[in-house]
Amino acid sequence: MANTTRLTLTFPNDLERRLRRLPNKSAFVSAAVSERLDRDKAARMAGALAEAYAAAAKEDAALVSDWESTLGDGL
Repeated sequence: MANTTRLTLTFPNDLERRLRRLPNKSAFVSAAVSERLDRDKAARMAGALAEAYAAAAKEDAALVSDWESTLGDGL
């Protein structure tokens, strides 16, 4: 890994004991942090998408309402 940075992290004692047993702590912590950041990003994106869908649904409902009066025009 050419692009790395050394960090000092503080863990609760029980978690540190569990991490100590792992052969490659850095790779494990790196993967765990990456997975969490990806999951958080996906959750934010899903929230933004839900908001956009809700806004589009309101716009669609307003558009349908505007055009409902033309249903009896025989078109």
